[in-house]
Amino acid sequence: MARITRGIPADRLEETAALLYEAFEQKLVHGIRPDSAEQGRRIVARSLTPELGWVALAGDGQVLGVAGVAMRGHHFSHMGYRLFAREFGALGAVWRWIRATSESLFARPRRGQWRVEVLAVAEPARGSGIGTALLEAVIEAAREAGMRSVGLEVVDVNDRALRLYERIGFRSVGNVPTGVLTAGGGYRAVRFMRLDL
Repeated sequence: MARITRGIPADRLEETAALLYEAFEQKLVHGIRPDSAEQGRRIVARSLTPELGWVALAGDGQVLGVAGVAMRGHHFSHMGYRLFAREFGALGAVWRWIRATSESLFARPRRGQWRVEVLAVAEPARGSGIGTALLEAVIEAAREAGMRSVGLEVVDVNDRALRLYERIGFRSVGNVPTGVLTAGGGYRAVRFMRLDL
C-alpha cells in the first residue's frame, strides 16, 4: 500500500505535475492550449501550492496519486495571468486567464468548507484504493481543521469517480449542464457534490 503524505515534496513536484497533466490532459489542452506537453506540465507545476496537496508515494518514492484542495482564498492549483503571460505573452495570456478564472467562479468553497480541486491516480495504480486513501486523508484533515463540509465536482463522463465519491458518502447538491462550452474538454455537465462532516 502507498504512504499518504500531506504536502508535495519539492523533489516530487515535477512528477506530480506530470501525473496531473496526464490525468487531465484533454481538459488542459482544450482549456489552455499549451504548445507542447512539456509546456503543459511546466504550467501545471508552476500553478501548484504544494502545502495544499497530498500525495500517495510508493516504497521507492514514486508518486502514485495526488489530491489537492482549495479553501477560501487559497488554491492547490492557481493558473493566474502572470503564469500565462510568462508562457504565452500578454495577448496569449488574456483569454487563457479569463477561461481559467471563469471556471473557478463556479466552484468556490463556502465558508467552513474545503473543496477538492484535483484527485488523480497514476494509470497503473488505479483500482488499488489509492484514490480512496487520498480522499479519506483530505476528509480527516478537514475535520481536524474544523470544517463543516468537503465539496467537489465530477464531470458527467467520469462514472468511476462518481461511484468512489458516493461510496465515501458524498451526495449530489447540483448539476450544471455545460454543453458545447466544455465538449472539447470531453464533458458536457458538472455535478457538484458535498460531504457534511
